[in-house]
Amino acid sequence: MFTFTALVAFLVAIPWAILILAPLLVVVAMPLIGGTLLLATMVAQAETNAAKRTRVLVVDDEIDSVLPLISVLENSSTDVHYVASGRDMIRELASRQYDLLFLDSKMPEMSGETSLKEGDEVLTIGHRLPVIFYSGSSGHVVIPAGLKQFDIRGIWSKFDLATLESSVASVVGTRRQVPVHN
Repeated sequence: MFTFTALVAFLVAIPWAILILAPLLVVVAMPLIGGTLLLATMVAQAETNAAKRTRVLVVDDEIDSVLPLISVLENSSTDVHYVASGRDMIRELASRQYDLLFLDSKMPEMSGETSLKEGDEVLTIGHRLPVIFYSGSSGHVVIPAGLKQFDIRGIWSKFDLATLESSVASVVGTRRQVPVHN
């Protein structure tokens, strides 16, 4: 049982409460909304930057032999992934897109050449993936013929770190032929 006086007091108090609480809500809510928008903008920018980075897959059974290569690639804003075998290479290429593949030709379980042949048969990459073969030994690299998924762009018998960045840029950026390094 409200009285007329209680009803008038209630009706007068509502606008005053809104006038007092509204600025408080703005002071509290705006930073939260602004922070959420800023976070969403930062996430979108990070996704855009990640999409622009060159994605390189390095395949070698001995990580110690490719650590200098990986270090140089990571320092040049390249997104580098490492796998230790040809079978892992095939699984990785089936799950992600790459711009360049560095492939050891001499691995115990499956050679680089065999990895490319098997990958060519089972993968659908969507583009001819540039490949740079390398070998720490002076052995002869046999390039498989008739590859549909892979484009052999170079054969290195050793890492020439001085020209690595320009070679990566030429393969990914201009799609020119990478010279053979001996």
